[in-house]
Amino acid sequence: MILGIDVGGTHTDAVLIENFLIKKKVKVKTDNANIMSSLLAAVQEIAPDEYINNINRVVLSTTISTNAIVSGKTDRVGMVMQNGPGLSPRELNSGKDFFCVSGYINHRGISVQTVNEEEIKDIGEYFRQENIHSIGVAGKFSCRNPQQEISIAQMLQDEQRNFSLGHRLSGALNFPRRVATTYLNAAVHSIYQGFVRQVQQFLRETQMNVPVYILKADGGTILIDESLLYSAQTIHSGPAASIMGVLATTDIKEDAVALDIGGTTTDIS
Repeated sequence: MILGIDVGGTHTDAVLIENFLIKKKVKVKTDNANIMSSLLAAVQEIAPDEYINNINRVVLSTTISTNAIVSGKTDRVGMVMQNGPGLSPRELNSGKDFFCVSGYINHRGISVQTVNEEEIKDIGEYFRQENIHSIGVAGKFSCRNPQQEISIAQMLQDEQRNFSLGHRLSGALNFPRRVATTYLNAAVHSIYQGFVRQVQQFLRETQMNVPVYILKADGGTILIDESLLYSAQTIHSGPAASIMGVLATTDIKEDAVALDIGGTTTDIS
């Protein structure tokens, strides 16, 4: 059996599936201060003890990351960018916590200019004084050679900081989009990490030792432990679940619009 759970800002929905058929479904209120209690409430109602041992996979979707962005509850992010020649910093600068630094990898992945360690140390001191713990690092051609991104992160390393590196999030050459993805990944990291920890606690409480996946925005899934490095991929996880459900349960033969009206956001696909 497969246990599917959608954790929304208002309600948590769970469904138990066996042989591609819905065996049971349930809706409970989401306690945003204690997600684990909502997960437990849903599972206790949908899967009594005799069913628990028959569950071989858990798939989650959530609007945690989406709602944090829409509600302006994301973390403050410090961004370090290597824009190199040909792209004005003004095209990327989004505030006082964004820094364009020296150092450059060209389009062939060759280091043309090295990182200025003193410059990075000064930025690190600014982050310390401002209590900024979520750091994003993005270089224009880091997808061809990530070494300078990695070096910058190492220079800024601190036990309290978490790092989002552009080359880990996208292999595409669209640098402005990679900067935006890196920023969002850092912005929702701690919020999403808290969600994952509560899911892990829920699994311990229910003694379920099965693979647990989180639905990504593209409709694919990723193991929840691995997803901690790619928090941005869970943005629109909940809306993705809605459109996947629409595609699975309707016979669409022409263009259509799907509306997902939730307690916090309304999403159109």
